[in-house]
Amino acid sequence: RSLCCFLQIMFKNLVALRYTFNENLSISLLLILSVILQWLFFLPYYLPSDTVNYLNANDILNFRVLGETIHIVRLGMVGPTAFLKLWGLHELMVLYGLLTSAGTILTTYQLGLFLGNKTKGLIAAVIVSFTPIHVIFGAPLLPDGPLVFFALLSFYLIITAAVNPAQAKTKFLASGLLLGLAYTCKVTALFFCVPALGHIFFTSDKQTRIQSIIVFFSGLTFIFIAEVIILKWMLNEWHFRIIET
Repeated sequence: RSLCCFLQIMFKNLVALRYTFNENLSISLLLILSVILQWLFFLPYYLPSDTVNYLNANDILNFRVLGETIHIVRLGMVGPTAFLKLWGLHELMVLYGLLTSAGTILTTYQLGLFLGNKTKGLIAAVIVSFTPIHVIFGAPLLPDGPLVFFALLSFYLIITAAVNPAQAKTKFLASGLLLGLAYTCKVTALFFCVPALGHIFFTSDKQTRIQSIIVFFSGLTFIFIAEVIILKWMLNEWHFRIIET
């Protein structure tokens, strides 16, 4: 009888291990396929003015008169691309778009897993991976891809906060920081504040509701303050992007 119980437990563990392996394999293959599709449909000659600014991020940081102000001040784009350019190749800067696109796929899967099950999560990730706008605009240096990734990850942290109330404040703070990073890519990310605050308000306990909103805004405010200070250093003048650009 003990041997039968042992074999039964081993069989269940093997099934769970196989399922986990298939799950990881499916996600890995999906990410690889997504990258291949983005490279196949990559538009190297699609260079609007903001992309040109990001490609020359290092020069813009050294010579502030170059580029358009509205693109220079998008620290969520200029900062990472300038960092990748330190390695000496413009091609590496495309990694920013590809990495955030992959992050969007993984976050979509985790959302589907949390709200449904593994199958629904995988279906949602497949839909996102093959969406034309994701394929076409995933690789070029445009703010939309990083914005979607940071905002989606922020939303994921908010809706999963209710599962473990002990970690709720930490997740709300991280959510505010991530939405702030999305804002540094493009101001329109602030529109996501409305559903974020709505979810926090209606899902939090009455005793902690106000505290949760304050914690969320603390993360967002930290990014705002950091942005103003950095732009003052970059432009030698005070620049409040939320008002001017």
